[in-house]
Amino acid sequence: MITPSFLSDRKSELLTFALRPENFSRNRKLDIVKTVGFRIHMAANGNGSGYAITAQDFFHELGIGDEAPTKQSACNALKKLSWRAFEYLLGEAQADSIEERWHGHRVRIVDGTKLHLPRTPELLEHFEVQNTSGGLGHYPQAWMVTLINARSCQPVAMELGCHRDPERELMLKMLHRFQPGDLALLDRGLGGAKVYRDLIKNDVDFIHRVKTSGDKIPGYAKEFLASRKTSDIAAVPVKDDDGQDLLLMVRLVRGPKDSEGKRIVFATSLIDEDQYSTQSIRQLYKTRWNIETLYGRVKHVLEIGKFHSRSLNGILQEIYAHLLVISLTALIEFQASKKRGLDRERAVPNFKAATHVVRRHLATIVDAGNLSSRESVELFEKMVEEAGRILWRKQPGRSYPRVSRQPIKSWNLCKNRKLAAQSRRRRRQA
Repeated sequence: MITPSFLSDRKSELLTFALRPENFSRNRKLDIVKTVGFRIHMAANGNGSGYAITAQDFFHELGIGDEAPTKQSACNALKKLSWRAFEYLLGEAQADSIEERWHGHRVRIVDGTKLHLPRTPELLEHFEVQNTSGGLGHYPQAWMVTLINARSCQPVAMELGCHRDPERELMLKMLHRFQPGDLALLDRGLGGAKVYRDLIKNDVDFIHRVKTSGDKIPGYAKEFLASRKTSDIAAVPVKDDDGQDLLLMVRLVRGPKDSEGKRIVFATSLIDEDQYSTQSIRQLYKTRWNIETLYGRVKHVLEIGKFHSRSLNGILQEIYAHLLVISLTALIEFQASKKRGLDRERAVPNFKAATHVVRRHLATIVDAGNLSSRESVELFEKMVEEAGRILWRKQPGRSYPRVSRQPIKSWNLCKNRKLAAQSRRRRRQA
């Protein structure tokens, strides 16, 4: 679990992730804890500032501003560290003490989002450029599939893959992150017979929103929609590892209509209707929106799309550092809500303000090895108190469709005019 001494307590473990044994072996100002803290500070600061400005601010807060390492020294130190160090820290950051179970299940949410990466030879080897209807693409794209705790909204694990890789394949790489008895909430692109088979094989339950529009609607979903039943058991055909035909018994649950008027259908391994009512399944699935909120925070508050790194190791460092900031902020936000007795359905501490609290005290956290146990507890309580001062009040029941209210940028306006002119020329030539 995260505490103010979270980094300093794991210094020996972090040293095992140095790319060479001799890295970080000498006693210098920029040791491995400060190097990790610097990367996390860049993530918490948002990606609007470069290495030089962020390094100056970070080392000034550490009290070594006059003798701070240069930008080149900080970058060289980051190159000596594997991204696996940040993956390890994310796994260690889980707050099991605030785990709330639903009918005895730990609830996990999985979803993916696309990221644009810098165009460098190394990244082009791992990630492809996606061409669009408007022409050839330029920047490589990647899928970022994340597993989060539905209760605390803390990220648990992440997989990064090419934009052509199916989301479900990236999710299955994280199966070892689940425990027997866990419950996974899956969106439409993450389910399917193979996923059902592998989850059931690992004793992981699931609630999956089945695709009910378009061309590839499963046959069992079509039959269920035609039956007008609220809940029913269906046989899903699938092949096992040896190629033999199997039938998986899953329960189909009729949900409400979506914004387009299409009926929602859930497929779940929770067969017992007496223990898992239709209404409770519908209500639980609403918490899947937490991961959409997480992606909004990562992209718009922490600006994850503005990468500083140009290497695969650096890109993965940045992504995991952002998830660590989210994890620490979510923990403080949750504890602040609990301390103030807030109804989280109505109001929660403001996430951006809580992120500023994390950034403000990050230098103290990096140097927390010099704090006593009492001082460490007092620092954490102070962060929780500061995060609880600014609230964001939820406004449910929106009566209008989701639309973008951002002004049209001049670049996009010129691009649209250019495409319209090209279309007119093609029509004249035809």
